[in-house]
Amino acid sequence: MNLEDWLAKNEKQLGSPYEKIFVIKVLASIVDIDFAAIRPQFGFKDTDGKARYCDFVLQEGKTVKIAIEIDGYDKRGSGSGMSREDFVDWQRRQAALVSQGWRVLRFANTDVRDHPELCRQHLELLLRGERENSTHMNGLKETIRQLIEQLTKAEHESDARVEKNILTEQVRVLQHQLELAQGNRP
Repeated sequence: MNLEDWLAKNEKQLGSPYEKIFVIKVLASIVDIDFAAIRPQFGFKDTDGKARYCDFVLQEGKTVKIAIEIDGYDKRGSGSGMSREDFVDWQRRQAALVSQGWRVLRFANTDVRDHPELCRQHLELLLRGERENSTHMNGLKETIRQLIEQLTKAEHESDARVEKNILTEQVRVLQHQLELAQGNRP
């Protein structure tokens, strides 16, 4: 899906003019972005069951999950910024996203408008890191699968006790590394 198709399908869901600027100036400037992986106004529930929305999510498979918020200083138009209650609610919303496995990036409206290249850099770095982490985890899983296959073969050979012990230890170490790699995901 390209930018024009994405906008035709999703523009009416955008919550502010800054979100459209973000799509055009930031997302469209990322060379390897998959617009089909981007959803606006993503609905989710917090731990209290309250319905929430995130400005954008970028999700590639089960492991690359980036939530993007475009924030203004004065959401209510009061001229004074957030109230204490708004701040607590904002933090709870952020915590709910993170606890559900999302990596959250927040951009100020003014940065989206005035410094889109800075926003692009942050998003590209996070996206690259998440993709690499996903590749790393998939590689660990495949190596563990192969070692378990070798271990199964070694168990059927009576004189392969040393090889079995070595393979068992390799599987244990890799499984621990996989647990560490998955540590920031629920």
